Amino acid sequence: MFSARIVVLCLLFVQAAWAQERPSMVGVDDVRLSPITRDVSLIGKVVANQSGPISSNISGRVQTVLVRAGDVVKIDDPMVIIDPEGLQLNVELAQGRLREAVASLQVTEAELRQAQRGLSRAKQLRNSASFSSARLEDAEDAIVRARALQTRAAAAKNQAETQLSLAEKALREGVIRAPFNGVVFGVMAIPGAYVTTGSPVVSMVNVGSLELEIPLPSQYLSQVTIGSQVVLEAMGETRVLSVSRIIPREDPRTRARPIRIELPLSDDFVEGKSLEVSVRLRGKERQLTMSKDALIDGPRGKMVFKMVDGAAIAQPVVLGESVGSRFIVKSGLQDGDKVVIRGNERLRPGQPIKAMPKGRSQS
Repeated sequence: MFSARIVVLCLLFVQAAWAQERPSMVGVDDVRLSPITRDVSLIGKVVANQSGPISSNISGRVQTVLVRAGDVVKIDDPMVIIDPEGLQLNVELAQGRLREAVASLQVTEAELRQAQRGLSRAKQLRNSASFSSARLEDAEDAIVRARALQTRAAAAKNQAETQLSLAEKALREGVIRAPFNGVVFGVMAIPGAYVTTGSPVVSMVNVGSLELEIPLPSQYLSQVTIGSQVVLEAMGETRVLSVSRIIPREDPRTRARPIRIELPLSDDFVEGKSLEVSVRLRGKERQLTMSKDALIDGPRGKMVFKMVDGAAIAQPVVLGESVGSRFIVKSGLQDGDKVVIRGNERLRPGQPIKAMPKGRSQS
C-alpha cells in the first residue's frame, strides 16, 4: 500500500514536471462511431453480355469461310459467304418483274386517259341529235374499269418493288458479317455445305462486354448495393471494382442472387473463367472505432494516449476485431475522444502535447 502511494506520487511529480515542458507535436485522430464493413470471399464466373452463335438469314450453299476460331473481328467484317449466283439471279428476276409491272401501269394509265376522253366526247353530244344515253353509260363504265386496272397495276408495281428489295436484301445477307467487335470461338460452316435460314455458322464473344457474375447468398443481400466494392486478385494484380447490377433472380437451390461487376479489358479475363473475389459488406449498425496507429502494446496490455487539456493521458483499452485501418473499441474510450496516432511511441503519461495540423498528422 505504501509503495503504491509512492508510485502515484512519483507519477504526479513527473506529470507536474512535464507540464512545464514545451509541448510535443503529435498527430491525433478522433474516436468515432463508424459503419462497420466486412469482406466475404466468394467465387464468381466471367460471363459475356454478347456471346453465342451467329446464324444465316438465308438458305444456300456455303461458298467461302473467311474466319477461324480465335480470330479477332470488327463489326461488319465478312465471315462467311453464301454462293451468290442464285441470289443474283433472283435479283435479276425481280428487276424484270418490276419493269413488267411499270409497263403494265403505264398501259393502264393510257387506257384511263383514253376512257376520260371518250366520256368527255359523250357528254359534249348530250344536247345534239346524235346523243345516246347508252353510249354515255358505256363511257362512264369504261372510266370505272380503267381506274380499277390502274389501281391493280399500281399494286403490282409496289409488289414488284418489294420483291426486288427482298431479293437485294438476300444478296447482301449472303455475306454474313460480324454483328459486333469480338473474337470467333467456333466455326460451324464449311465450304460446300448447305445452310438453311436460322442455321448457326459462327460463334462469337464480345470481349468488351465481359462481366463477373457472383452468386451472393441471400443473407448478405441487404448489405450489398450498386456501387459496393469488390476486390479482385487475378494474375498477381489487385483490382478494386464495384457492383454494377443486382439481378432480380434467385437460385432456389443455393438461395443466392447474382450480382454483376463490369470487368476492364484484359487478356486475363475469358468467358467461363472462375475468379475468387472479396465482396465488401455494409454494416447495419455503427460501432465505436479508433485508428490502428493509436495502439501501443504496453507492459500491462494494450493502451493508447488520449489528448486531454493539452496533455497525454495513458488509457488502457479493450479492442475488438480489425476493420480496415481501424479497430473496434469495446471499452476504454468514448465517441469524440482524441487519441495520438503519430509520435505516441515516445510519449509518457502527463507529457504536454500539441496536435499537428490535420494534413501533417495523417501524412
